[in-house]
Amino acid sequence: MFEHTLTSLLQIVIVIDLVGAAAYFVLAGLRRNRRRAAAAPAGLAGQAPGSRWTSSWGAAPQPQPAVAADGEFGQLRRILDSYREGLG
Repeated sequence: MFEHTLTSLLQIVIVIDLVGAAAYFVLAGLRRNRRRAAAAPAGLAGQAPGSRWTSSWGAAPQPQPAVAADGEFGQLRRILDSYREGLG
């Protein structure tokens, strides 16, 4: 009898957990849609959303070109050669 009660209790906890997870994702989607609609101007509200990065965290950072001197390439070459010698 006690085992049956624990099994039933465990099943109830699992169902509540699954319902809570589903509600979490549904409410997060509704909140994101509401936030996106409030942030967009009236004429742009119907546009397709951007990438997942831009919709979650704002605009993605743009990569900046790196400027390297000739000596840095030589140093990089020596480091890579030492790794290759260590592996071979």
